[in-house]
Amino acid sequence: MSLKAHLYSSIPAALLLAGVTGLPGTARAADIDMKFMEVTNLTLSTAVVSWVTDQKTTDNWVEVSSTDTVMTFNDSYLSLSVVHYVELLGLKPNTDYKFRFSSGGVVWDNGGQMYSFKTLQTSNYALPASVRQLVVDENSNVLGRVLVRIRVARQGDEPSLARTLLTISNIADGPGYWITNYTDFLARDGLLYYPSSGDMFYIDYIANYWTAVSDSSFVVPGSGGSALQPKVIDVFDPTGVIKGDIDGNGAINIFDLLNQLKILGGSQVPADDREFGAADVDSNGKINIFDLLELLKLLKQTA
Repeated sequence: MSLKAHLYSSIPAALLLAGVTGLPGTARAADIDMKFMEVTNLTLSTAVVSWVTDQKTTDNWVEVSSTDTVMTFNDSYLSLSVVHYVELLGLKPNTDYKFRFSSGGVVWDNGGQMYSFKTLQTSNYALPASVRQLVVDENSNVLGRVLVRIRVARQGDEPSLARTLLTISNIADGPGYWITNYTDFLARDGLLYYPSSGDMFYIDYIANYWTAVSDSSFVVPGSGGSALQPKVIDVFDPTGVIKGDIDGNGAINIFDLLNQLKILGGSQVPADDREFGAADVDSNGKINIFDLLELLKLLKQTA
């Protein structure tokens, strides 16, 4: 899905018509925004909260509370990133928890109601077998710190609980891989969901705030473990786009202005997300007369 299509599909039509940009549970438009938050990897005593933001941050944490305790867990990744993965440890089995989380000083608390999850009551284990996959971009560059959310399902059954992994850029198996054991997948009752040959992997790859790709074409190769075919993701990041450089030649000039006029007039449609991001000069998710005014300012600065 293109950036433009995603931006419009993720906001109710009534809000777009009303010109409302703030949604419940999210930061204001001028602040850091987040999406793709999910609680996964549930066990008797642990869980993972992961999400992505539209700006790189380092101050990322999750505050968890129950009837008798409040705990704060920090993202162990200390460098700037738009991908955030926080492990919650030392939890109690079969316990309801509420939580809120933060990136760069912006706190999300579900509109004051707090988010919630429940740890598992029982669990069991079997002999492990592993599966792994390489994730690369369209130029065959390996991708580190991609959120990979996996569910396994066999025909006619409910899927397993989701498991969130990170692709790693420097592990022994090679850069850009995620790897997991079959015994990491649990059913909704907390018992082992042991994948068998022929089951389907339902995988969401979340590279950043702007790129999320789903794939359900992978079949579990068998109980002995194996490597899935590499996954290629066309990663889009508008922070890497030169605003106003619609033709993509690295400079802003009169030809970009002509392209902008054609887009506004309807005789030209952005060919891809990069071109859309360049024409969306004010970065509000749509192309209109205000982008033309901003482009004219840029042309004046470069004259």
